[in-house]
Amino acid sequence: MSTRFQHEIVTRTQPLSAWVHLHDSKAPQRIAPHWHQGIELSYTLSGHIDDFTINGRDYQSKSGSILVVNSQLIHSVRTINTANSCALSIIYPYDYVHRLYPSIEHEVIAINEPAYFSEQQSAVYLDLQGDLYQLALALQ
Repeated sequence: MSTRFQHEIVTRTQPLSAWVHLHDSKAPQRIAPHWHQGIELSYTLSGHIDDFTINGRDYQSKSGSILVVNSQLIHSVRTINTANSCALSIIYPYDYVHRLYPSIEHEVIAINEPAYFSEQQSAVYLDLQGDLYQLALALQ
């Protein structure tokens, strides 16, 4: 028996070039397994995400965590205790990324394991955390 997953159609958040959403619900949430062509970035501002599954791999995020879902990977989210939790999701349309970086079709964005970063990668990750935090503040 095969498992079917939902293909999600992602539309831009006008006037931006990406879909942007700030998750600040206080109730438990579940986002069923799905996939889309866009590249998704998830930034946990506060609290945690109990289970963020990407391509069969489980992650637990905490405040400051950044996770990337590369194009067409099946992923899902489950949170149990969301009190004081807040996360930012950005999905960049694949055609937009491809126009800016044509080699993306041959690449994998691998930032989900910061414990293995070099010193330079850690510095860039820290800069990205700051940028995402500022974006989230602007959205609030």
